[in-house]
This record gives sequence, C-alpha cells and structure tokens, in this order.
Amino acid sequence: MVIIRSIVKTVVRVDPDIEDLVPAYLENRANEHVLFTRFVDMADFEKIQNLAHKIRGTAGAYGFKELSVIAATVESLAKQKDVEKIRFELDHFKQYLESIELTHSA
Repeated sequence: MVIIRSIVKTVVRVDPDIEDLVPAYLENRANEHVLFTRFVDMADFEKIQNLAHKIRGTAGAYGFKELSVIAATVESLAKQKDVEKIRFELDHFKQYLESIELTHSA
C-alpha cells in the first residue's frame, strides 16, 4: 500500500505574548524528529513514548493542536510497539512542521 500526503500550508496564529519563543520551539521539535528516528531504529519504545508525551503536552500551549494530536498518536503506537505506524506518523510529524506558516494574532 502506498499512501501519498501532499503538503499544504498550515496557518497557525501565534499569541503575541509567546511569539518570540515559537521559532525556537519549532526548531526543537525538528531536532526531536531526528531523535525519534534514532529511537525507532533502536526500538526504544519507552523513549519514543516519553518524548511524544512531552510534545503532546507542550504543543497545544503553543497553538499547535495538530502536532499535539500527532504526538498523542505516536505515544499510543509506542505503547503498542508498532514500528511501521510510528514511522508513518513521524513522517506526518515532519511534514506538519514543514507546512507551518505563522501569523500574528490581532
């Protein structure tokens, strides 16, 4: 089975109170994608689960609800030790990060 996802821009409104923090937050998530990949290659499901849990908890606070949902899915899949589905969701994670376009709240 081949699943193709097209990248569309995801517009996220940034709260002015945290707008200075958002670029670093997103950069850290991109770096964590690399960590996720290593953890999957090592079949370290506990580390995958812990990292996904952390992202699930912080993403919503920064306004990235979809990222929170993706992280929750990865966390659940890590509990099931489903490598194939984890890899699929991590691709979604990366694509989502690449699709983000920030705008400022009024």
